[in-house]
Amino acid sequence: MDKIKRDQWLDKSLNVLLEVFAKDEAIKNILTFKGARILRYYLGDKSRFSMDIDSSLSFNFVSTHKIKAEQVAFLENAFSSALSKYFLSQDIIKYKLGNLKIKANPPEKEHPYGWDGFKVTINLLDVALQSVRGIPRIEIDIAYPEKLTEHSIKRIEIIKDCYIKAYSLERIAGEKPRAFLSTLPAYFKKMGKTSRSVRAKDLYDIAKILEVRNIDNREFWLTAGNEFREACKSRYIDCEGIKTFTENVNITELTYRKDPTIPKDVSFMKAWESLEIIVRFWESNRILPLG
Repeated sequence: MDKIKRDQWLDKSLNVLLEVFAKDEAIKNILTFKGARILRYYLGDKSRFSMDIDSSLSFNFVSTHKIKAEQVAFLENAFSSALSKYFLSQDIIKYKLGNLKIKANPPEKEHPYGWDGFKVTINLLDVALQSVRGIPRIEIDIAYPEKLTEHSIKRIEIIKDCYIKAYSLERIAGEKPRAFLSTLPAYFKKMGKTSRSVRAKDLYDIAKILEVRNIDNREFWLTAGNEFREACKSRYIDCEGIKTFTENVNITELTYRKDPTIPKDVSFMKAWESLEIIVRFWESNRILPLG
C-alpha cells in the first residue's frame, strides 16, 4: 500500500472510529475529543490532514477510577466493546477488530504535574484488504482532564442524531498558541526538561482558523483569548506577548518550511502574520501579558 492509499485509508478509518464513539454511551461519557481531527470538522478541507485522534478524559472518570491499572482495564474494555459491537451491527461487515493495546504514560506512577495520559493503538482488519500489506495502525491519544470554561466544549454531530463532546473552535484557537509555546526553549528551561522540536504546524492551524474567524469577530477572539489563558495556566506557561513567541523564530521558520505534514497553501510569512494579528489583539484587550 503506497503512501497516498495509506493516507486515504487512514482518513476513512478515523472517520469510522468517530462514528463508533458517537454511538457508544460509555465512550461519550468519558472522552472529550480535540486536536487537528476535530479542527477539520470546523474548517473542512481548509485544515491539514490529521493522522490520529486526540482526546481528554472526564474528571468524573479519573475521580471514580483512581488506580492506573484500573483505568487501563476500563478503557480496554470500553474500546473493545464499542468497536466490536459497531462492526457486527453493520449490514455489510467492512471491518473487524484486530489487536487493541493501551499504554499509560507514565506507565505506573503519576506524572508529577498530573499530566498523565494513554495511547490507544488499534489494528483494524479491513475485510476488503485482507491480502494487502502495510495497513497502518490507528492511534488515539488520551490525556488527563484539564480545567475548562463554559465555552470550551461543544457537541458535534458525527452522524445523524449521534454526537460527541469536543473542544469548541474557540478552545482550539486558544490551545494552538499554547501548544506552540510549550515547545520553545524558555518553557523547557523553566520546567527542567530537554528541548524538542518546535510545533510549527500549530502556526498553520492558527492561520486557517483566522481565515474563517476574522479578527473583527471580537467575541470569538476574546473568548479564544480567555481559553488561551486557561490553557497556559494549566501547563504553567508564561507569555509576555508577541515577544515570547519570537524566541528562536529562525528555527521556527526553518521547521515550518521543512515539515512535510504542513500543506503549502499557507507560507510561513502568512502563518506568522496571522499569529501576530491574534496576539496583538489579545495584547490590546489586556488578555496578554499573562499575570
